[in-house]
Amino acid sequence: MSAGRTTRSAYRAIDANANRCREGLRVAEDYARFILDNERLAGALKNLRHSVTAAVREVGSDASIVASRDTESDVGTRITLAPEVRRAGEEDILKSALKRSEEALRVLEEFTKLVSPANALRFQDIRYRLYTVEQELLSTWLPWRRLSSASLYFVLAPAAGSSVDIERTVRGAVEGGVDIVGFAESSVPDDRFLHDASLVRDACAAAGVPCIIASRPDVAVAVDADGVHLGPGDMSLDAARRVAGNARAVGISVTDAGSALKAQEAGATYVSIGVCWDFDVPVDTGCLERAAAELTVPWFAAGGIEVEDVPGILAAGATRIVVGKAISIADDPARAAAAFRKALAL
Repeated sequence: MSAGRTTRSAYRAIDANANRCREGLRVAEDYARFILDNERLAGALKNLRHSVTAAVREVGSDASIVASRDTESDVGTRITLAPEVRRAGEEDILKSALKRSEEALRVLEEFTKLVSPANALRFQDIRYRLYTVEQELLSTWLPWRRLSSASLYFVLAPAAGSSVDIERTVRGAVEGGVDIVGFAESSVPDDRFLHDASLVRDACAAAGVPCIIASRPDVAVAVDADGVHLGPGDMSLDAARRVAGNARAVGISVTDAGSALKAQEAGATYVSIGVCWDFDVPVDTGCLERAAAELTVPWFAAGGIEVEDVPGILAAGATRIVVGKAISIADDPARAAAAFRKALAL
């Protein structure tokens, strides 16, 4: 094959795969933008898309690459597999787009070696960057999907020396309509915490409700909980993520909207605004108004919330709440939870 024909064939492959890659990245970008409402990840994917365009221009001019295009005689345009015309759901759209882009980047890397070897590694670098974004996208999607539709988060935080019936309380709360159960227990030995956390996790699993463990990502992993919640004095989000893994939610408690925005930028799956583990502290509704205007991750109003407080919290812009003692110390946790569920629906 002549050098000229080799170059034209390589340019055809580069043209087709550059388009395929950018199309896949744009689908993923719009997923992050419109489904996840995640500005940071959408921006990262947009940057990758522009990086592909810049790298292609280093290989050859736009005119020379486009001139090699021959869509009518491209045999690949007539090959369509059944799975390509169907998508099982939103996650399937995301995964398909990412894999399409990754495969296209590998093709770009290989064919660029024929015409511009020095630039081949640029596509390899973009592919590796995409792997990192893919991991974060999927780790965000899994817990995000469960949290995005939740509105009533119950935290069971037994006081030291209390004799709360953990299983009965969790079962009642779930029966009453809570969407998530968190568990916090301080001043107890690790083996006791692990035992009690297992009881909570088992009760949640039986009901199909996510279980979040406070402060201890190692315990969340040990009992196979759905996530970990971090408060003041706990390890950093990055450290918790390394311990808990990417498939688990990592939530953070903050006391003001500015800190909530920083937690969102750092990659928190969700944020609770207020003093999440001290249920005697009232909710700051002024803080909620700013959060409603600026946050895109799921967020919850937290504090000493009683049923009569819910209308004011909703009026301030919150759609999700964290409730503790009002359910945990109630004679009938199911009835107490149901009262909150009713208030949230008004």
